[in-house]
Amino acid sequence: MKRNLITLLVLALAMVAFAAAADTAPVLAGGCEACDKANAADGWCRGCGVGFFDGKKVACEGCWKAMHEDVGACEGCNTHFINGKKASCEGCVTAAKANGKCDGCSVWFAHGHGYKCEGCWTAATADSGECEGCGVTFVHGHKFKGGCCAAKAKVDGSCDGCGVFFAHGVKLKCEGCWNAAKADEGTCEACGITFVKGKKQPRYF
Repeated sequence: MKRNLITLLVLALAMVAFAAAADTAPVLAGGCEACDKANAADGWCRGCGVGFFDGKKVACEGCWKAMHEDVGACEGCNTHFINGKKASCEGCVTAAKANGKCDGCSVWFAHGHGYKCEGCWTAATADSGECEGCGVTFVHGHKFKGGCCAAKAKVDGSCDGCGVFFAHGVKLKCEGCWNAAKADEGTCEACGITFVKGKKQPRYF
């Protein structure tokens, strides 16, 4: 009888400890408040040791940092990224760094974006350009299919009809982010995102 009581007491204490742990730590990485903030800002959660980029979890901090660059590399994983996406072709990586062409893949690169059309590549390398063959406009390397948004993007303006803002060619939905992105360096206090010349910077939470 006494042994049974001791066993029950141990089980009860174990359940209390488990419940306390569940209240103070996420069951899986990516389930805490800091992760929610990091996910919204392409940031890194120190507590869970996980990062986020473009809505996806990133387990390696080196890879996460590299994803924020037009052309980045994680030395620990020996992995290269072009505009946040993993790149397996060395020719493409070299071309992307130089805003040039990968002859093997027949792809031209400008500002970390790849193009199969030479006309688009020429337009994308300029601050503002157009590819007449494809009927598209580029502003700071970002593609637009004409209309009011392209005109507003050229002047770091806003499109009331679409409810979006533009800074350095980047489309934003938050006015605070827009004001921060227009500066050489700025932070949106509401979203916790820092921009340098329109590009999001890595941030820890």
